[in-house]
Amino acid sequence: MKFKSYIIPVLSVLAIIGFVWIFTKVVIYLLIASILTLLCKPLVKIYSKIKIGKFHLPLTVVSLMTILTAIAGVVFLSSLFLPVLVNEIKFLSTLNFNDVFADILNQFPRLKSLALNFGTEKEIADAITLQATEAL
Repeated sequence: MKFKSYIIPVLSVLAIIGFVWIFTKVVIYLLIASILTLLCKPLVKIYSKIKIGKFHLPLTVVSLMTILTAIAGVVFLSSLFLPVLVNEIKFLSTLNFNDVFADILNQFPRLKSLALNFGTEKEIADAITLQATEAL
């Protein structure tokens, strides 16, 4: 008797998981649309309060203004952060990890003694360099 009471909830959960698995792209688009809706709703409320004479702006114009504001915000944030990110990536690509590792060990002698438990400085530096180059 107890087994029968679990069949419908378990099948429901499996059906939902199957739906999400099969329609992953649709679910992702729905999630993105939901997030954008939640982010832009305050802008729609603000723009809806704008009056020209006795008339409010039509919802189409308010929606267009909201979309343009969102695009302008993304462009602004991209232009603000992308150059810094590109410079950091260029800087990191020029680093010699062996020198960085040697400098870290010189600055922190206690860390050096701890690191030497895992092998020689050269072995550890080679392993770090290998890991860093594989990640790129």
